[in-house]
Amino acid sequence: PRLPTHAPRLLAAIHGVCTPPSYVCGEWQNAASDKGLLVCPTGNSSCGPEGTGGPTWEGPFSGIDTDLELSIEAVRRQLAPSLTHDGAVLVGYSRGG
Repeated sequence: PRLPTHAPRLLAAIHGVCTPPSYVCGEWQNAASDKGLLVCPTGNSSCGPEGTGGPTWEGPFSGIDTDLELSIEAVRRQLAPSLTHDGAVLVGYSRGG
């Protein structure tokens, strides 16, 4: 994706139960690149027998917040040191909402 020349706006999306981040973020990738950086972390567990299904979130909801913040920090380190939470947009689908 094309990175903005100014300090990018943080856009974050949280997927739901048994749905990959691409379900929530896939169609928004190109549109988001005009506005900022889209961060879409993957759940901390998997659905289905022996983890063969899509990703999901297990544990307390605070764990989703922790995973999101770790993902934001990774993006900050690798792509955008000036990335902040100022003006950030957060969306979620299903359990991610």
